[in-house]
Amino acid sequence: MPVWTVIYKYALWISIPLFLISAILLGVCIQTIARLGSKNLIVSMPLAGRQQIEFSQPGTVSLFIEGPLFTTKFAGLSYELVSDNGRPVKASPVWLRTYRTGLSDVKLEIMRFIIPSAGRYTLYVKGLAEGEKGEDQYRLTLMRPHRAKTIGLIAGIVLSAVILIASLVLSILRMTGR
Repeated sequence: MPVWTVIYKYALWISIPLFLISAILLGVCIQTIARLGSKNLIVSMPLAGRQQIEFSQPGTVSLFIEGPLFTTKFAGLSYELVSDNGRPVKASPVWLRTYRTGLSDVKLEIMRFIIPSAGRYTLYVKGLAEGEKGEDQYRLTLMRPHRAKTIGLIAGIVLSAVILIASLVLSILRMTGR
């Protein structure tokens, strides 16, 4: 007996549990990806020339800029993170940038810092006029990187959605007798 005949014969026994499992998996993946940004947030602060930041643990940290769509406020700015003892923290630009775009704002990853140890650090934004502060709509955000988790969750969403649709189609075909 061919495999497709067996699958068709037991389609309802296969498709209903697959539908339920994939629906639950889809919901879990969507909830997890929605919480991922806030879970990895270290600090979000208004744009200013100098900011004090306290890191509770060492590791890689991503710097994001946030502002209205099509803003040029961040053009020409450079960023430097310095430890309490005056040593600059190793930084690298991000080539494959993570971003989030809303209807009126954007959040863009621009560089990563490697924090050597827990402690107090100062973030300098060079290129701002002396004493200039950005309005509240211009922000800097430091987060733990989560690109690999995001890619895995997107793959989970796509896979569970495909299984959900396939199981629904399979059960509809079986119930209509086609």
